Amino acid sequence: MKILIDADSCPVTALASDIAYYNQIPCTVVYDTAHILPPMHADHIMVDKGQDSADIRIMNLVQSGDIVITHDRKLAQVCVSKGAYVLDHNGRRLDRFSAAKKQAKRTEKQNLDFEFELSDLIWEIQTREDEAENQYAYSD
Repeated sequence: MKILIDADSCPVTALASDIAYYNQIPCTVVYDTAHILPPMHADHIMVDKGQDSADIRIMNLVQSGDIVITHDRKLAQVCVSKGAYVLDHNGRRLDRFSAAKKQAKRTEKQNLDFEFELSDLIWEIQTREDEAENQYAYSD
């Protein structure tokens, strides 16, 4: 499992990378040359400026079981079809039927909701992986 962040206009990039670091999960932020990101606990991938260039890179990197943070519906659909979990910037899980609605100004509650949902999703995935490992260990 790794976390991939569509960092073009993402208000929770630093928060998500901090949560990933705390949970010892590899995290990569992908953004184009029109954006400048501060140092954080994540690998940085800068792509050429262009329509959907960061999205295309994420589509190529994502694997089943990864977590992708984006508000882009097309990217979310591709990632879900590859077996990834997708959260929008408000912590809502996206699937192939849901759309992230554009919101006005972000609130601190949205950041707290996002923090809770990402932490909860990480715990859920790790619990499943631990249960699968334990089940395999007991079957030997």
